Amino acid sequence: MIRCLFSRSFFPVLATLEIVSALALAVVPSVGWVLLLMVSHLMICIRFRGTYNGGSDMMTFVVLTGLLIGLIVGEERGYQIGLLYIALHAGYSYLKAGLVKFAQKDWRTGAALPVFLGRSLLPPARALGLVLESRPVLTAGLSWLVIVFEIAIFGLLFVPEWSLFYAGLALGFHFGNFLLFGLNRFFWIWLAAWPALLSGLSLSLS
Repeated sequence: MIRCLFSRSFFPVLATLEIVSALALAVVPSVGWVLLLMVSHLMICIRFRGTYNGGSDMMTFVVLTGLLIGLIVGEERGYQIGLLYIALHAGYSYLKAGLVKFAQKDWRTGAALPVFLGRSLLPPARALGLVLESRPVLTAGLSWLVIVFEIAIFGLLFVPEWSLFYAGLALGFHFGNFLLFGLNRFFWIWLAAWPALLSGLSLSLS
């Protein structure tokens, strides 16, 4: 039974179930559709032996959990709690990534960036990595731009007026990752999470 559920032949069924659940949820928001979408997505993750696109799968469950909280609790208070849940996780994802890079010498010196680009399956990214290998000053500067950008999410708690500007940079950052690494689902799921993040940051203005 389990082998059948996660077999290659059954995968189209899982994919169809996920698509139908997502469309139904958009038309008729309900706890049942959220749970069905979570189960189908989890089964697809297991089918590919884990989170087959890393953080995008985790953020998918974060967004769905926030929506589930809103639907279960109901009314304005429930949706505010759900939005804050998504906002905290989304904001922390940037901060954690920046702090991890800052703690690694190869990222501070820029040495990690060409290696990271060289692991991409897409030729433009590998070509860019080769170019950066011969330009250490530029590479170090770009590495620090990424580090500062990711850590700067914390600063929005004190200057929330810059939230929309940062959101634009973030979407450009994720779109660049899509072009260089083919991480299309990263772009879409963080795009889905940003309204909640902006909603959470707006509380700092009130």
